[in-house]
Amino acid sequence: MMYFFTNKLFLKTISFLLCVIFVMFFLAADHDRLQESGRKLECRFEPVSSSWKCDFKTGFSGFSAIFLRALQPRGNRGETEIELTPQGGGAPVAAKTVPELSPVLLNFPASDLQEWQLTIRRRNSDRPADGELAFSCNLYAGKISRSCYWYGVIAAGVLFIILGVADYFFILRKKTEQPEKPARKSGFDYGIHYFRALAILFIMLLHYSFQSPDLKCLNHTLFSSVSYFFVFISGYLFYYLTGSFEMAWSFSKRAPFLQAETVSGKFSVWGYYKKKILNILLPYFLIASTVYLYIWLYSDTAQLVPAIPGTWQDYLFRIRTGSVQRSHWYIYFISKVFLISPLLIFLPKKCFVVLTAGSCVLPFIFTRTESHFCYFLPMYLLGMAYARYRPGADRILYHPAVKIVIVVLSIVGLIFLYPGRDEQDGLIFAVRLLMTADLLYITNYLSRWKLPWLSFCADISFTLFFIHDFIYAGTMEPVRRFYAPVCRAVPVLELLVPMTMILIVIVLAWALRNLFGSFSRRTIGS
Repeated sequence: MMYFFTNKLFLKTISFLLCVIFVMFFLAADHDRLQESGRKLECRFEPVSSSWKCDFKTGFSGFSAIFLRALQPRGNRGETEIELTPQGGGAPVAAKTVPELSPVLLNFPASDLQEWQLTIRRRNSDRPADGELAFSCNLYAGKISRSCYWYGVIAAGVLFIILGVADYFFILRKKTEQPEKPARKSGFDYGIHYFRALAILFIMLLHYSFQSPDLKCLNHTLFSSVSYFFVFISGYLFYYLTGSFEMAWSFSKRAPFLQAETVSGKFSVWGYYKKKILNILLPYFLIASTVYLYIWLYSDTAQLVPAIPGTWQDYLFRIRTGSVQRSHWYIYFISKVFLISPLLIFLPKKCFVVLTAGSCVLPFIFTRTESHFCYFLPMYLLGMAYARYRPGADRILYHPAVKIVIVVLSIVGLIFLYPGRDEQDGLIFAVRLLMTADLLYITNYLSRWKLPWLSFCADISFTLFFIHDFIYAGTMEPVRRFYAPVCRAVPVLELLVPMTMILIVIVLAWALRNLFGSFSRRTIGS
């Protein structure tokens, strides 16, 4: 049995099957999207007797589905019936019963009629309708054709086969047998490694949209601007991996500052930029381009906000600004930080300390919406400072009195933030800084043991970051429907939904990493 789990060809075959099955499931399940001839509109439902009604026009032929989401849910209305009929009377073409005005998709045979009426009524109740209801509606024109569906599956399968076979025959076969690696690497910072794993799990949890109001508020309070943790880790690792606690200046006639003598050797600015381009920007470009291509082929890029006229102009704008997926803004931000990082390492100690301390004022001046760079840069500098002065910083942080104060202030800050803030400002920065210290306590304690699953999540953290938003889009609704009976009975069990989705993303990332092998670092980020 162990032979199968250590055999490369067997693992690649399993990974290939997992990836293809997921593509088939994703294409079949991802219905919440606009087709090219579809459109969005806002429906205002007026009370009529014991129901609410709204008339609308599609403006296109082939109308086959409508997705409704309440803009302002108003209390517990119990189960409601939603019905779609042609204007002027006639039999309903689609109807569905949903709990408490939940989001709903109505499918029906394609129709060329353009004038329709939606009706909402309470189930098993004759009470008169009160007030106006507002819904956001996505109108769909046709479904993905069966041929288009299989073209997507075959294209993905061919891509997986090419990369997997290329890795197996041209790289794995050429590798000589390597001596067995030690169980734990000497000099490896497992505390920060586990911190990175927790950070990506928090980000994936934050990006899940809870339907329970209490869980939504708790999620927003605990994890809003949780990207601060990733920024801190990036700053820490940048300085830590240079091996530099004392910097010796080095000049070159042809290229000043391109190399610096450090305690552990030479730091090459060109080597640093090359590594970031190949290991972060290249995987980002490939994954973001794949996502955009999927939206362009199977949906409509107009659903991306803001939409830019012209396909190529829209594509280049979104790649440059990191707006293909909502989480990709981080690449746009961190790319600018990468540009200035080599300059930061040359700063003398006093200048670096003054710059770091002064930057902590920026989140209190600029909110996150006003400037990502000014809002997150201080945490990057603090990460560098922690790596640079860690022995002295740990003597302070791990003093019993300081630990108690930090933990108490963190709890007080979270209580004060509840139920979350719409504007992400300096207060959230202060609370997340305290939480960073708390997580350092936890992960440094956990670093005493070998935790394979947590270590694996840290190893594939960039892959999880790149793909989780896209995977959520296609799997959220099916997983929610699967757990719907349990969640209605016990709302807190809605936590099972994001946990299942995170598990799906982790398994898919494992399959992709194993399938792509030596190409995985340059294609999916890990």
